[in-house]
Amino acid sequence: MLKAVYDTNIIVSAALHKDRLPASLLSLALKGKVKLFVSDQLLQEYEGVF
Repeated sequence: MLKAVYDTNIIVSAALHKDRLPASLLSLALKGKVKLFVSDQLLQEYEGVF
């Protein structure tokens, strides 16, 4: 299984553009094919954007 950190740009781009690579990357994570890792700092950044 791949391990990854998706920064805020990937998450936002996936939400805005369903037909682009970031959406595919997010889909892989949601299907359990990529294990995502986040830090407290990154979670705070996500919360600030959403």
